[in-house]
Amino acid sequence: MDMAILQLLKDVETRWSSTYLMIDRAILLREAIEQFLYGSEFAELRKYSMNNEEWKALEVFHEILQVPHAFQQLLSSESTPTLISVLPAFEAMKLRWQEQQAKVSNAAGIIQQGLDKLEDYRDRNRSCNAYTLATVINPACKLEWFEQNTSPAEAAAAKNLFLAEMHKYKSKMAPSASAPAAAVIQTQQQKAYDILFKGKGKSPLAERSVEQEWYAYIAGPTDGFVDAITYWKASQTRFLTIYAIAMNILPIQASAVPCERVFSSGKITVTDRRNKIGGELMEALQILKFRFKQGHSLSFTHGLDIGEELKNLESRAEESPEEISSYLASLKYTAKSSTGGDQTGGTGKFLDDNARIRHVSTRFPPYFASGHGAIPDADESQA
Repeated sequence: MDMAILQLLKDVETRWSSTYLMIDRAILLREAIEQFLYGSEFAELRKYSMNNEEWKALEVFHEILQVPHAFQQLLSSESTPTLISVLPAFEAMKLRWQEQQAKVSNAAGIIQQGLDKLEDYRDRNRSCNAYTLATVINPACKLEWFEQNTSPAEAAAAKNLFLAEMHKYKSKMAPSASAPAAAVIQTQQQKAYDILFKGKGKSPLAERSVEQEWYAYIAGPTDGFVDAITYWKASQTRFLTIYAIAMNILPIQASAVPCERVFSSGKITVTDRRNKIGGELMEALQILKFRFKQGHSLSFTHGLDIGEELKNLESRAEESPEEISSYLASLKYTAKSSTGGDQTGGTGKFLDDNARIRHVSTRFPPYFASGHGAIPDADESQA
């Protein structure tokens, strides 16, 4: 029998979709299970074998449970927005189960119990404004989803809620030092337009009212799957107010599964010998462990290259010469022997601190000639 080496799975109450996964594995290994039960070595277990009708019933349960499994998989992503899919996913789940009710009459009562529970959860979700706002900022749904899947009154309520939220954000987006980068970009572009086309008509980047921005947004297409992060990254200067709302809504996770994955190994961290770890330290340790398991190392200089570091130093050299001198002195004190050759190994990163010192020193000859940048030897620094 040519089959992968797999084990049967148990139904575990504390694990998501465990019943579905147990049935799915059993169906996959049906041939192996029957061969095992009907073998002469374990004849006493043959009484647990299932007939064809029972296997067919198991396949029906598998099909029913496949729907909520897909639902929780969709809403359990760790790195993509999930709240924007909650209401559409609830509606899609309801439709799939209703189709199965009509198709498999013997299981209609079982499916109805799931639909009743689903309706209860859906009502709770709709009572929270975040779900409505998230659905509207989903570029694949917008207001159109409410118009097609809810009553006219609910669609109007969703529109009014979002417009009210836009007015609230708009009132807080007056130009300031802390204005969003997108707003600054638009202001600069507006200024450039005024210089070049003064008196030639209104700039297309001129500030729009909330209503104008709203209608421009919902006028766009909503067909097919759209990556929300890519969409809003490209649309931040077109829809400034809605973009600000999106940046607050998109990070909200729809499920606790990602958090459970992070903290599921907590009992390994907290042992009898480490039973006094505080809450904040425990949280930091679990997140750090999870990042290591995902292949992310801890680096305090990640993303810093020669150009970025020198640009930062140049901007501070004239203002705080003593600070730069102290920085270089600390590098001198902690430097290791240079490996020679290319200072960056062709990677754009310094191989060691000696290489960094030599490179920085060559970029500030007037500064060092003035005596500000005199770097003490390691022995002097230690003294």
